[in-house]
Amino acid sequence: MLGIADLLTVCVLEEAFEFLAKNPHHLEFILCSFVQNERLSKKVGAEHIKHAVEFITQNKISIATFYEADMAKIPSIAIVSSGVESDRFIGDSAVYTTPRASFNDPGVFGKWSALSISGDEMTVPNSLGLENKLWPGLIVENELDGLPTAKIEGILVRDGVTKLFLSNKLPDGISLTNWFARSSGSNKKYKLAASIDDVTIQCKLTTSGDYSVHRLLAIATRWAIKKYRLRFDDYGIQNVTFSYTPPMMTDEAQSIFETAFTISAKATDHWIDYEFLTIDASTDIKLTTIAHSDDFSNEDVEFE
Repeated sequence: MLGIADLLTVCVLEEAFEFLAKNPHHLEFILCSFVQNERLSKKVGAEHIKHAVEFITQNKISIATFYEADMAKIPSIAIVSSGVESDRFIGDSAVYTTPRASFNDPGVFGKWSALSISGDEMTVPNSLGLENKLWPGLIVENELDGLPTAKIEGILVRDGVTKLFLSNKLPDGISLTNWFARSSGSNKKYKLAASIDDVTIQCKLTTSGDYSVHRLLAIATRWAIKKYRLRFDDYGIQNVTFSYTPPMMTDEAQSIFETAFTISAKATDHWIDYEFLTIDASTDIKLTTIAHSDDFSNEDVEFE
């Protein structure tokens, strides 16, 4: 797997601001300097934290990669990343041979109850939007029946329903509920290769209106990167540190302010160096055990 640092940062910051909106006591805590310091409290006003909490809980921050961001949406955070390969391993062989790469385990891409099943055609409600989630080649299976599976060969949306065309016919009277689609997985082993990049992620915070709003969101962004540093780890971006620039007024008429945050980190990329087959896990092995009595006068009894 190769990391996508800008999109992963979008995910981290979205999660952080959603958490803050639902848990405003965290915002109260990180802003408590405005209360504890009497002189500072006088400068911002007694209702500063109240207004800050209302702003965070009632407004959604637009967070997107730089070239996908809607520049008309303010406040916003636009994110772009760059990197340079910094650490290589001899022969790129940084990783051992793994029994089955985790990203190749079967994944589930949709669950549903069918409207009808007729042979190799399954009709499902169009409202599920399965045509956007599934594609030919996925395996259709029932969670409860344990019946033979079928591959999706085609998908057609017509007359308010979605039809799935399958590779083989399903038995008559089969259940309409508990269906799901999954990838096929693999019985291969992989030898993975890897290298480490020095990654730089730049986040531009843009706000309009009072500078106090910009200062609030700049503080919240610093909090988000610090608190969710380990979430970056979960996404394969390690050793995260950051810096930030002074706020700049870029449009005096509209009171638009910008602050740039620069995140520095390490990101490890993995790819398949080579692969080889193992025993087919789908092989059906049947065992029969025959037990004989010690008393040969008795008839043999066979247990299967």
